[in-house]
Amino acid sequence: MPVELNITEDRSGILITGSFDFHGPEIVRVKKEFEQSESEVRDFSYWLVDLRRVTSLEISTDDIKELVEIDRRLARRMPNAAVAIAAPLDAAFGIARMWEIMVEGIGWPTGVFRDYFDAELWVHARMAHISQMPSDPPNMHV
Repeated sequence: MPVELNITEDRSGILITGSFDFHGPEIVRVKKEFEQSESEVRDFSYWLVDLRRVTSLEISTDDIKELVEIDRRLARRMPNAAVAIAAPLDAAFGIARMWEIMVEGIGWPTGVFRDYFDAELWVHARMAHISQMPSDPPNMHV
């Protein structure tokens, strides 16, 4: 399957893997299915998108716009998530950067990387940083 969505074993993240011929309608379908699933998305801390095995890419501007709208809705349900995309192929990297620019302002920290391990390190560093933050702001009475 060219696009797969899996939940990590520890249920902290969502992995999307693209392979071979990557088509926009396929990723839109997968994201819509996830959005409509009964999963408690608020529990997820990150998305890690692995495009290392993509050999060709066919995705339109309309597909990207639709993904951005899905992500806007998902961001309301999972506001603390971060997104890292590993895209070594030039076309995939460019599309990922376009998506990143279009989702600015939805509240998700995003990073687009050429190397998968850089993406993985970045997203896990974000998770560690968030887990060290106090859940309630300190009481600032004077």
